[in-house]
Amino acid sequence: MQWTLVTALTTVFIAMYIAEIVTKKTKARVPSLLVVSVIFLAGYWSGLFPRDILDTAMVNSMRQVMLLFVLINIGTMFDIQQIKSEWKDSYCYFGRRSGHCSDRDAHRKRRIRKRYGSGRCAASDRRRNGYDHHE
Repeated sequence: MQWTLVTALTTVFIAMYIAEIVTKKTKARVPSLLVVSVIFLAGYWSGLFPRDILDTAMVNSMRQVMLLFVLINIGTMFDIQQIKSEWKDSYCYFGRRSGHCSDRDAHRKRRIRKRYGSGRCAASDRRRNGYDHHE
């Protein structure tokens, strides 16, 4: 039997729908991805599904388009005010991503900040924490 786009896509959607029903009935204790994987594994082993069902249903090509929508959705969930208030962490993150700052440098800076305080008044922070030996 030759699978068409409509049959393959309908089969994929039915498998996903069954997985969602199982997930809702178990109150998300059984993830839908696990159920879909089991359905497809059983379908492949029993010979009900062809090996190229996802290619026939064009799921692999839709994945790239859907990834763009997911990234846009994640981008709209960022809180700009929180990023501004945590500018040091953002700076270290982007510095590490661009290769200008290694994880070791960030760890060293964090260790120094923890030991000597936030840098508002380093001398008073050292005295308060007992690190100033020149009293």
